[in-house]
Amino acid sequence: MEPNYEFRFDENGVPVAITSAFGKQLPEELPLVKMTQINEKVSEAAAKFVEESKKANIRLRKALPSEGTEKVYAHAFLFYHLHLHQEETGEKVTFVDPGRISEGWKTDTVNGQEILTSSEEARANHKALATKYDAYEGSLRIDDMNRAFLVMACENFVLHEFSKVGSRQRIMCTPATLWEYVQEEAPFVQDEWEISILPTLVQDGWVLYTGEDGSVQMLPYGSGVPGYDAELGVDHPAWARDPNLPWP
Repeated sequence: MEPNYEFRFDENGVPVAITSAFGKQLPEELPLVKMTQINEKVSEAAAKFVEESKKANIRLRKALPSEGTEKVYAHAFLFYHLHLHQEETGEKVTFVDPGRISEGWKTDTVNGQEILTSSEEARANHKALATKYDAYEGSLRIDDMNRAFLVMACENFVLHEFSKVGSRQRIMCTPATLWEYVQEEAPFVQDEWEISILPTLVQDGWVLYTGEDGSVQMLPYGSGVPGYDAELGVDHPAWARDPNLPWP
């Protein structure tokens, strides 16, 4: 599960509120300030709840027989008490088996062969595409000012598209589309940039992936982008940049 935030932007293209998150469409938009406050309070409360639940679960498991007829009876007796609790209070107690909650985060096996998670598949797909299109070599040098122009133009395209569609998953960004935008918007363009755009962006932390229509897409690494590691929770700096900044 990923946040998958969708935003409302002001006239300057700056996100000011969210309209949906975690696959849920909100009844009305939620200001970012309020969202931050909620995140802080709920994160703290959830951490305490999980810690207390872990301790209670340990105590409960120690009280339950581990095998045979005694185990069968003990579990039936436990659920009877939980049923009484629900009837009295209306509160439902749910037990979750050990393991990951999100199917997208677990690694499973079939016939002894490990199945890749969606994130692992995306990273493997990135590597395969980068190899196929020679994206590991031929980037513009880091100390080359042309590189800054090229990267900034590509970031601007993505951020402007983001402001239009409101969701990173909806952005359509192919290398060809990026090159067209660079030619139109960058203050200085060289023809040889066309073959350098892919390796330069890959070196800069962009992710290659296959779109639903089979096309090669690419975006800066971050939440909502294939291969994102939710446990690290790191976004490419491009996502926080203002696309309306003047050219250097």
